[in-house]
Amino acid sequence: MKSAIIPQSPSLLNGELFNYDSSCKVGTDAKSGFPDHIGYSMLREKFRDDGDELYTIDNVNIYSVDICIFIDMNYWYLSQILQMESPPTLVYIMREPPSVDPLNAIRNILRIAPLFDVVFTWNDTLEEISEKFIGYNWPQHIQPVHTDKESFQEQTLLTTVSSRRYSTHPNELYTAREEVIQYFDEHHPERFSLFGRFWNKQPTIGDIVVHHKFKTDTYQTYNGEIDDKSDAYTSHQFALAFENITGIEGCITEKIFDCLRGGAVPVYWGANNIEEYVPKDCFIDYRNFQSPEALFERLDSVTAEEYNRYRSAGKDFLEERGEEFSPECFAETIYENIYRDEKVGKDKLSNNVEEEIIRKGPAHQLVYHHDEYSAGRYVWNAMKLIRRDPQIILDIPEIPYHGLQKLL
Repeated sequence: MKSAIIPQSPSLLNGELFNYDSSCKVGTDAKSGFPDHIGYSMLREKFRDDGDELYTIDNVNIYSVDICIFIDMNYWYLSQILQMESPPTLVYIMREPPSVDPLNAIRNILRIAPLFDVVFTWNDTLEEISEKFIGYNWPQHIQPVHTDKESFQEQTLLTTVSSRRYSTHPNELYTAREEVIQYFDEHHPERFSLFGRFWNKQPTIGDIVVHHKFKTDTYQTYNGEIDDKSDAYTSHQFALAFENITGIEGCITEKIFDCLRGGAVPVYWGANNIEEYVPKDCFIDYRNFQSPEALFERLDSVTAEEYNRYRSAGKDFLEERGEEFSPECFAETIYENIYRDEKVGKDKLSNNVEEEIIRKGPAHQLVYHHDEYSAGRYVWNAMKLIRRDPQIILDIPEIPYHGLQKLL
């Protein structure tokens, strides 16, 4: 039996999705350092144990596969499957939150869900809507690495290791994260450190075109990019762990786990029901504060004894419940539910949704494989799409973004 998986990024084709660097510690920028890759590598091994094979989509003919797994939406491949007389078992894994990928918002996912036999989600609300939606936890590194933690008195108060991002989603938390950064950079620079990508740089083409950011603030506390988050966490008492979005129950990513593993007490904001997953004595809940100033006053008042209680609780959580978030558990959840006998199966798709998928397919193909095009060829193909369907430039704003990037 052949199975194909369509990664969320073309950089993960040719089997790169399954490759990982076991030496990576905590949240490195290297794509092979993310625990997703360990989880998908373990998933492939489960297929192989049963005599099957799991390929990235570029290494197999889509018309010959028995199972096709989508990691987030790809209209191009989905439009091809719609034309098959006997489509394969279709699986959808929601990865990015709607602040990053709007197609994973509830209203959008419900429109395309009938096409799929099973949909894996981190959104607890979707689990309650239909048995087709199966909950899963993002795979995480769960082994602590904070063996060389500095003493409480020697540590700097707060850090954040994050990329500067923007989103038009009403519940995005990029803005709130930067408000905290601005406050500490202005009022307590000696007690705060900022690490990550895209800070203190001019806006990118995407920032300008999509988010209308023509100028960005610079921060004196910025210390550049960092290869391993634990290098920052071992020398800081607390670390911001803001998700990309709030208001979604169950949407918990690596951010709080990276802090716990690195030995910094997380200052968390994200999933509304975080305490159902991570005990409240493991982290500082930012929702309890009205402002960054109020947060500073709370953090500044924490004693060494209280701090150590937070850290001990975090260590106990990873030891006692960390397995629920492990790559092994992720692979088991996906594999067992793909092959379960009582799957809900496909439903009839409305005509307008099917037409939309077919209409957007060529545009998604252009965007997904944009690195394979020269500037001239990309712009030529983009202009043909836009002339035929002017609405497509609004539906998929990445089309002009990649074109401008290539030209500039």
